[in-house]
Amino acid sequence: MKILLTAINSKFVHSNLAVRYLKAFTKDIDYDCNIREFSINDREEKILEEIIKESPNVVAFSTYIWNIEMTLHVVDMVKAVRPDIKIILGGPEVSFTADEILNRCHAVDYVVQGEGEEAFYQLISALQNGKDGLGEEIPGVRGRHITGQLMGSTEAVEVKDLSTIPFPYVEEDMEDLEHKIIYYESSRGCPF
Repeated sequence: MKILLTAINSKFVHSNLAVRYLKAFTKDIDYDCNIREFSINDREEKILEEIIKESPNVVAFSTYIWNIEMTLHVVDMVKAVRPDIKIILGGPEVSFTADEILNRCHAVDYVVQGEGEEAFYQLISALQNGKDGLGEEIPGVRGRHITGQLMGSTEAVEVKDLSTIPFPYVEEDMEDLEHKIIYYESSRGCPF
């Protein structure tokens, strides 16, 4: 199985920490995982072309307030060209509105709600084993069953033990990140 972790950043100089956390957290799963980052200044057609060129089975998008509308347009385009690709959305812009997003954009197959590492890991493991990830509820994963019915968890989850999350950067990242802002996380959640 080939998975593409995708981010549409607000500027070219930004990088996306979330997709790197997901890749690092799932490194022991036997699958091919790539990261592709774009910016909101890129043309949607170019983003589509680059995604399709990767030939993924699954595309996961990291969503934020600045990219949700563009992401949903790209998701629709991906499904129009390759309806067999499974689409996963995660991030703060969808964590608390999973049903709304799934009803609004039928091209989305899954929404990971809350802190995504453990939920994403379980979902990818289920898909890898030929399951839909909805039959046995995965905390934090809501999705569209083949019948069209929304199923799965309705809760946003938190990672139980932050010490289980590996460092998100590897040496291979440094060349791509040479002229970009690299983010580190010292805590999670709103301090207020």
